[in-house]
Amino acid sequence: MTIGGYEDSLCYEIDRLQADLDKDEEYIAKLEEENQRLAYLASKAEVLEEENHRKDQTIQQYQDYIRKLIEKLQEARRSEG
Repeated sequence: MTIGGYEDSLCYEIDRLQADLDKDEEYIAKLEEENQRLAYLASKAEVLEEENHRKDQTIQQYQDYIRKLIEKLQEARRSEG
């Protein structure tokens, strides 16, 4: 193979490697975007989870309050009877 042939072969290989590198960089950029989106969704999920926990606690408090009112009402009925 001549020097020109080697140069052509090397230029072709460099071009191919550069194209692969460009594709990899595009893929990495897409992965970084997806990672940011997932991080945002994870933070939103955490906020929603905390809100649900607070709501569950509030529901539990209301249930306890209603249960106590029912007990007092039953006691009052027994006292009257």
